[in-house]
Amino acid sequence: MLLQWKCEQTLQKQEIQALSHYNTVFSQLLETIPRHEFESLAKQYHCGRSFRTASRWLQFMTLVMAQLSGRNSLRNIVDNITARIHRLYHLGSTKLSRSNLSRINENKPYTLVIFLIGLLCTVYNVQASDFKKLGDSAYTKGQYAQAANYYQKQLKQELKSVWPFQKNIATIYNNIGTSYYGSGQYNKAINNHQKALKIRLIKLGSDHQHVAESYHNLASAYQNTDQIKKAIEYYNESTKIWLKMYGSDYPRVAMSYSNLGVLYDQKAQYTKSLEYSRKALKIHIKNFGAENLDVATSYHNIAATFSNMGQQDKAIFYYQKALKIRRKKLNFGHPHIASNYDSLALAYSRKRQFDTAFKHHQHALGVRLKTLGPDHPSVGISYNNLGGVFMERGDHERAIKYFKKAVKIWEKTLGPKHSKLATVLYNISYTYRVKKDYPNARRYSNLAKAVARKYFGKNHPAIKLILKNEKYLKDRQ
Repeated sequence: MLLQWKCEQTLQKQEIQALSHYNTVFSQLLETIPRHEFESLAKQYHCGRSFRTASRWLQFMTLVMAQLSGRNSLRNIVDNITARIHRLYHLGSTKLSRSNLSRINENKPYTLVIFLIGLLCTVYNVQASDFKKLGDSAYTKGQYAQAANYYQKQLKQELKSVWPFQKNIATIYNNIGTSYYGSGQYNKAINNHQKALKIRLIKLGSDHQHVAESYHNLASAYQNTDQIKKAIEYYNESTKIWLKMYGSDYPRVAMSYSNLGVLYDQKAQYTKSLEYSRKALKIHIKNFGAENLDVATSYHNIAATFSNMGQQDKAIFYYQKALKIRRKKLNFGHPHIASNYDSLALAYSRKRQFDTAFKHHQHALGVRLKTLGPDHPSVGISYNNLGGVFMERGDHERAIKYFKKAVKIWEKTLGPKHSKLATVLYNISYTYRVKKDYPNARRYSNLAKAVARKYFGKNHPAIKLILKNEKYLKDRQ
């Protein structure tokens, strides 16, 4: 009897449990979302004020229900959820007011949604083509790190079914490299573009347009890692192919000329720099007319060379021509507009018009922080430039603070021996020198010299400035 009683109790208990765990269709739908991973992503990518009663999960669940039931207003959505609250408590639902829903909808972190989609793609074995679409979407929005992540997942899926030396694998490596380039991770970009080039040379031969594309992309990445000799070599390789295939007026020939002009400007060979920049400008105008964005890039490069030659009025003239085109063609928060304002500000600084310079630098920094994030190399450029303005204004403490922010970003993203560091380390040394803090001035001067000697010839203006500063400091020991 005792055994039978226990069995009956067990059966009764099982029936009660079955009834209490009845799942609605909506509940089963939400079970496809890994709740723990969702909460981790919500915490990592939270924006706006902290929540007291609401949560990202409640927001997500509410909006899914609104979508499925065709609700089209805040009142309608909240009334619908409130009417079913007794059925949804086990899903984590609580009463939600219209004001609360409105507030949390103002700060929806799009990165949470992007990474959630990526997670679901991984969990449910989405096809490589779907990862490509996600990568393309992220890249178009300027979310380069996310794009690289999706392209790598596409690559992993493709390699399960194809030989690794197929042409489409080279395209994926190229997309990964371009995404890393956009996020300022130039060494990773080089690694992936080299893989793309190797496959393309095997499959397509040495004179194919995609081989030229790989040479060009590698040159751009080498340029940003101060491997100037390699950058010039690869730009010349890409130009040779494009000239052979399409002739001297092909737009990508102009692109290579433009980049070669920038490289020769870096080497302080200003006459050669202007020659290449003007060649590029002529081709761009012939192909696209006088108000094309590539024309604006050529104007910007010519202006930069004039500024480095000390001809600031000519520099401002060309910078303003570039800015006029870009403001017509681009969103006001676009990184190229930020770069234009920064460069224009630098020319005004060299004319000692510091108030105008400060205004332009501040605008550029705000745009870069919003569009590129706090650790992008271009943000370091803004900090360095703002430090220069504070230095000229006599605010030495703030100048050093901003210079050191630039050092921190560049050491993290470009490495401890990048040529950009020579400039900012010299700036710190010179600021300490003006403050008569000679020990710190000598320390940063030595650091600047160590970096500069790796990249610049003995006649480069940066080397001359550093040595002149070193001699001044030596006399004050």
